[in-house]
Amino acid sequence: MKLVYEPQPRDRLYYDQYRYCLSFQLTHSGRSRSLDPEKIRSNVHYANLMTWIHNKITPQQEQNLLECARVFRESHDAHKRIVYSNWQYVYSNHEGLLAQLRSLDFVKHARLTEAVVSLPRDVVLLKNSEYQFRSYFSNRWFNREEVSAIKNFLVSRGNQFRTTPGVRSRLNGEFFYPNNWMFVDHMDERDAFLLNLVVSRCIRKTLPIKIAK
Repeated sequence: MKLVYEPQPRDRLYYDQYRYCLSFQLTHSGRSRSLDPEKIRSNVHYANLMTWIHNKITPQQEQNLLECARVFRESHDAHKRIVYSNWQYVYSNHEGLLAQLRSLDFVKHARLTEAVVSLPRDVVLLKNSEYQFRSYFSNRWFNREEVSAIKNFLVSRGNQFRTTPGVRSRLNGEFFYPNNWMFVDHMDERDAFLLNLVVSRCIRKTLPIKIAK
């Protein structure tokens, strides 16, 4: 089956290296961050012992995780794999691994995108904006105290920052692991510095916003 990609205009390849991306939903993906079968089985067993988890991992769901991990282990295609909750993101320049993963019958909501380098580098190009800078969150777990500090800081400075519905929704939870594209817009470049003072390593990078003519 020929893979069909959704073109995604960007200022660079994914992670400055990869042309293609496959994202897909696989229930309980977070239990398979390690591709080692024994570690996956151990994680599943431990998760099912937690009395506060209402959705126990079924034998079939465990088998799905093991089968997906096997595909990764046996592939020789260079790639980068990101796991977030029930989702996985796979970046590669080779279509073989992506095609194998896409064909798994338990993979849901698969999306294929292709980086089309057509935008100016290190600039956020928008049709219109009231803000001058865009800051992207670091890719790491933020604990309960850090989430509360970020939320309070942004709420108390609502006239300085613009947050997206996705960011606001995530910050309403106890923990926060932002996707690579999650950001806040603001007026002053120093705003990002202040946010990093409130929570260490909160902001990954800040880019200027320019209006497309």
